[in-house]
Amino acid sequence: LVWAGGGGDDLAKSPHLARIGNSVFHGHCGNDPTCSNFGFYRDRSPTPMMEKSLLYKLVLNGQRGVAVNSSYFEHAYSSKHGKVRIYKVKRVSLKSKLWA
Repeated sequence: LVWAGGGGDDLAKSPHLARIGNSVFHGHCGNDPTCSNFGFYRDRSPTPMMEKSLLYKLVLNGQRGVAVNSSYFEHAYSSKHGKVRIYKVKRVSLKSKLWA
């Protein structure tokens, strides 16, 4: 499930999530504790790190030439105005299924 299409969407929150991840998994953002390489430029284009992220691909799938890997994710639902998108995760490992 991703929240898309607005100032408070998942992409807007994601730089903060990257900083949290970097505080636990040191080096995720290189030597940059603020993870400034994970975000958007002033012209609203994504940084290379953001463009490679799964979240970016799930939120913008089918727009601006962005596509999610259809071997792993299947679009299941979009709300009327595209604010909510739900994907089915495909090819889930037995280990993951047993963990749940």
